[in-house]
Amino acid sequence: MGALIGKKYGMLKVLNDELYIQYKSGRCKKGLFKCDCGNIKEIRFSSVSTGVTTSCGCKQSRLLSEKNTVHGLSKHPLYKKWLSIKNRCYIKSNIEYKNYGGRSIEICKEWKNNFKNFYDWSILNGYVSSLTIDRINNDGNYEPSNCRYVDLKSQQNNKRNNFYITFNGDKKTLSEWSDISGVNSNTIRGRILNGVDIEHSIFSKENHNKGALHYNYGKVAFNSKKVLNKNTGEIYNSKTEASKKIFRSLWYVENHIKDDSFFLKELP
Repeated sequence: MGALIGKKYGMLKVLNDELYIQYKSGRCKKGLFKCDCGNIKEIRFSSVSTGVTTSCGCKQSRLLSEKNTVHGLSKHPLYKKWLSIKNRCYIKSNIEYKNYGGRSIEICKEWKNNFKNFYDWSILNGYVSSLTIDRINNDGNYEPSNCRYVDLKSQQNNKRNNFYITFNGDKKTLSEWSDISGVNSNTIRGRILNGVDIEHSIFSKENHNKGALHYNYGKVAFNSKKVLNKNTGEIYNSKTEASKKIFRSLWYVENHIKDDSFFLKELP
């Protein structure tokens, strides 16, 4: 009996180490091995001893089966979501790669090669077919602590390229402010880009394009009277100058100047 009888290589246990196979170029030593799965097989000793072969083939078959079968859930809608996430993180030819993998966004080890883990987490964390997966921190990875299921609108509001507006210390997206005020988001954006103050941009539903009342967002107005700043004592030569000095729109000045309790007062 050979000296290697009973020795273990990976999942293979040596039963006989004295077998040979004849090739034209010479003989090759083989061994008779019993695998942990119970299968007995003749395998080249050089392949086993170098670690190239660690089982009778059952291990590779099992891994391949798990990869292809995906625990019987390959037709579930979540499987497509999972593949989509992997593609945009790791496939450079994917149209969305630049915004994900191109920004070093990755998938955690727990999910990357194990759909079942991703599936189980999703089911336990509010997944329904009408929701989409969203990263709480847009610069963070796909991982349990940074992901949630939300409706499409909530996800749109969490995009890194959103138009954010801060008013009275409250930061919201353009879309969120539009929902609150009822003013069209394009109208709000246009006003802000034209230098209109935030309050008016978000909340005013007035149309200022009406003849002599057309303010053109601070560029045109009736400026016949001087304006007093009751807080500082300064006197501005016009409403336009007042607008520039206090960093507010002419609309803001025009409307607040009518309020006696406000700090701006039009002089006679």
